[in-house]
Amino acid sequence: KKVPKEIRYTMMLTGLEFFYDSYEDAFVSTAELGVATIGDDAVFRTVPGRVELVRDRGRDELRVYFHLGEGHWYYFEYDTFFNFETNDMYFMEVWNNLKDKDKCLGLFYIGYPSINWPNGYRKPLEYKTEWRTK
Repeated sequence: KKVPKEIRYTMMLTGLEFFYDSYEDAFVSTAELGVATIGDDAVFRTVPGRVELVRDRGRDELRVYFHLGEGHWYYFEYDTFFNFETNDMYFMEVWNNLKDKDKCLGLFYIGYPSINWPNGYRKPLEYKTEWRTK
């Protein structure tokens, strides 16, 4: 099968440092993500963003957020299904015009640290959200 050229990219992240956040019950990366390569292109830049690894009894989750600027952000989530959100209308247009058989983006393989995973549960988003006014 051929993957459509518009989404034929493999992204290699590098230099990720994780810490365990007991409130989130997840391993969370620091605020900068290193992007080594995208497809065949060497990038070697850092961008604002976050990676979360959540391990649960039923399934594991991977969440990746890139904030490239006010007009460009991308959020990818993989648990049982691959989901994403973005405000990049061109990206959405390309995705929406793909046939269903072409909408498979691949699999993630993540290795876990060799420490014991802490027991706990993930708190709902409303406990984490903080509204600020100027």
